[in-house]
Amino acid sequence: MKTRGLISRQVGSYGAAAVLSVLTLAVFAYSKDTGPESTVRRYHQSIIDGEISDLSKVTIGTDGAQEQLRLIVTGALRQSEGVTLGRVRQDGREAYADVVYVLPGGRGMTTLRFMVRKPNLKWKIDSEGTLRLLSRMNQFE
Repeated sequence: MKTRGLISRQVGSYGAAAVLSVLTLAVFAYSKDTGPESTVRRYHQSIIDGEISDLSKVTIGTDGAQEQLRLIVTGALRQSEGVTLGRVRQDGREAYADVVYVLPGGRGMTTLRFMVRKPNLKWKIDSEGTLRLLSRMNQFE
C-alpha cells in the first residue's frame, strides 16, 4: 500500500510539473511580440517586406507624421548595410528605442531614436514624438 501512495504522489508531481511547463510556454508564446523592442522590429520588418499597410498597426500619430517617418526610415534602410537595435529605455507606458543603421564601407553609422508608447494594450511607435526627437538630434549635428 505504501508503494501505491508513493507512485500516485510521483504521478501527481509529474502532472503538476507538466501543467506548469505548458503554462510557462504559453505565457512566453503569448508575450514574445509585446514589448517596445518588438514593435520597433515589426515596424522595420514591415518596411523591408513592403507591407506598408501593416505600419498602421504599430504606429500612432497623424497620417502626415507617419508617412514622413516611413520615408526617413526607408531611406536609412536603403543606405545601410546593417541595422541593430541599440539601447531601449522603458518608463511605464513610454519607451525609447535606439536603432543603429550601419553605413556601408565602414563609413560610420546613423542612430534614430524611436519614441514608443502604450496607449492601450499594445506598444506603438509615436511617429510625431519620434520626429520631434529626430529634429532635436539634428540640431546638435
